[in-house]
Amino acid sequence: MSKSNGRTLVIMVAVLLAAAFLRLVAWRDAPPGLRFDEMLVVTQTDAIRDGARPIYIDDLAEEALYHYLFAAAQDLFGEQLFTLRWLSLALGLIAIAALYALGRRMFNVHVGVLAALLAAASFWSLMYGRIGLRIIALPAFVTLAMLFLWRSLNQDLRGLEKPRRSSAIIAGVLFGLSAYTYSATRLLPAVFVAFGAYLFIFHRATFRQHGRNLLLTLSLALIIALPMAIHIATVPAAERRLGEVEGPLDALQRGEVTPLINSTLITAAMFIAKGDPEWLYNLPDRPVFDLVTGVIFYGALIVCAWRWKQRPYAMMLIWLGAGLLPPMLTWPAASNSHGILAQSPAFLIAAIGIDALAAKLTDGVSFRARRGISGQAGGHVRPIQRFLVAATRLLGMTPARVMAVAFIGVILIIHSVVSINDYFNRWATHPIVRAEHQAGVAETARYFAQQPSDTALVFSSGSVTHWNPWAVTAFRLSVPIDYTNARWFDARSSFIFPQGQTDLTLITPALGDAPAPLDGRLIEDLFLLVESSPVATDYFIATHVVSSLNTRLITLTQASVSWPDGSAAQLPVPFADRLELIGYDVRRSAVEIGKNIRLTTYWRAQNLGLTPTSIFVHVLDEQGNIDAQWDGFTIAPEYVQRGDIIVQVHFIPIPPDFVPGTYQLALGVYLPKAVNLPRVPIVLDGQPKADQILLQSIQMISVQ
Repeated sequence: MSKSNGRTLVIMVAVLLAAAFLRLVAWRDAPPGLRFDEMLVVTQTDAIRDGARPIYIDDLAEEALYHYLFAAAQDLFGEQLFTLRWLSLALGLIAIAALYALGRRMFNVHVGVLAALLAAASFWSLMYGRIGLRIIALPAFVTLAMLFLWRSLNQDLRGLEKPRRSSAIIAGVLFGLSAYTYSATRLLPAVFVAFGAYLFIFHRATFRQHGRNLLLTLSLALIIALPMAIHIATVPAAERRLGEVEGPLDALQRGEVTPLINSTLITAAMFIAKGDPEWLYNLPDRPVFDLVTGVIFYGALIVCAWRWKQRPYAMMLIWLGAGLLPPMLTWPAASNSHGILAQSPAFLIAAIGIDALAAKLTDGVSFRARRGISGQAGGHVRPIQRFLVAATRLLGMTPARVMAVAFIGVILIIHSVVSINDYFNRWATHPIVRAEHQAGVAETARYFAQQPSDTALVFSSGSVTHWNPWAVTAFRLSVPIDYTNARWFDARSSFIFPQGQTDLTLITPALGDAPAPLDGRLIEDLFLLVESSPVATDYFIATHVVSSLNTRLITLTQASVSWPDGSAAQLPVPFADRLELIGYDVRRSAVEIGKNIRLTTYWRAQNLGLTPTSIFVHVLDEQGNIDAQWDGFTIAPEYVQRGDIIVQVHFIPIPPDFVPGTYQLALGVYLPKAVNLPRVPIVLDGQPKADQILLQSIQMISVQ
């Protein structure tokens, strides 16, 4: 290894270590928790680990490769937040290393190192390198693929290498896999076609020599991406998300050109003027680069345009243009997410500009100038001259090299300081970001995970059901893997008494997106004491409660039940090995039409499991027809243990046109996400008896 190569290796190791540090430091606090999109990744990965094998996630209109990688990472590191952060860190570092190698191969070592340095500290790459979203996989796969493509096209500037068929194959595989990372990769075929046309028109000899490799790469990529393409084309719901963001295109179909023009101009200026307008993954309107780096970027664009006949510069323009098309054509303009395909060429172009400007600014510092500086009298030597002399002697560099290093250092320091401050001190601490990322739930989880306690904790949130599990998802990833000392439910309509304990502290995250304070009617029915607890902090509310559950159950367990054929049954009623109905209470046996039937059921958990479970209550007329119903189960099954007592309140709305008369309540349990919504059977002596149980009758009365 040459001395220069050894020095470059040391620099790149330092760059990657610095990038890793910036993506790991304060990983629990920035972002301050898990956002909705991250928790969707978690739930879809749960399905993959349970046996699902989606080629494309139709429900979310998302590519699935990142989810499979996350599932594999969980097998290594466990189900915890750090696993999600680690995966994005790893992909981000791969992208930075590939960016260096690509810049070095296409241009020179300076451009490669500078592009890696820009990416290491950029707000844009920091954002996606610290959260668990599939977007982060795109730069890694696409930049690696572009590196091998360039190797296959024999684009080494020295012209010493022969075309490499193996590199073309690897590039094709990586490009094909990149299609499963994020939808912006659908513009990559346009890059191939445009660059192939460019070679055919302006570099015919190169096209004849390397056209087969280019075609091989494209063909392999299309073959690998074909199954997903067929799936999307044949499943109408698969592209639902795309239709939600096509604002400028929708306007164009109506004959309105202005929105598209505005979107194009905003996106074209996103690197210096006005960037992504949303808090989701940016400070609203923050441009990609600071003012200094942004000016250099646009100057480098001019350089690339001036040198368009050179193949590397032409590729930069084509790649950047394709990457900017999605944020131009969809809403919102200048979106950092939609424009992620443009990230790598943007860093490379900025690096080209810094390298070129550093060389231009130091052209005048020659050996003759250095000799003139050294020979001047001390009293007439300017500070800059003194600096050059001292640096030259200390570092063994020429004055020109000292000037170049100093210039580059200033640019990178400005870029890094602005980006790091904007991310950690401005974005991650903002109240909107904290609320979006369930900061209250995450901080609550970390607080209680550190508290020595041998009693169960109960938590309330409106985001705990299988349809809306975001609070409990954020919680379970934020506490140790073996933490099970918690119960989650929506206290507006349910409650869980761990192992029948009745003296409890109820925790409600203060920054949750769906706060669920204890319902007043539940207090009236079940609790002797409800008072504020001194355990409360800024990020959660604590309430000390003492329940009369055991007294209530003495009478409620004697409630009447019957089988669907009318024969008498007896509590408890076991629904397979999941739940056991142990009692119920109807607030009023005579209900006015137009109001609600209020039924409260009491259950003992058996082997509830994680399969989504729901309770149905039907209001049956004398012929057995369903005239009104309620459906739901407002508890989180993740931490429920055998022997827990679950209370569920059912508010059954009665429409104003209801016919007066006597009605029967029927209750059962079913699996809402299973095929055909199967009911859970009532099992007695090992044999299924029925799939529902009849409760007491209700008199519906009209009020004149």
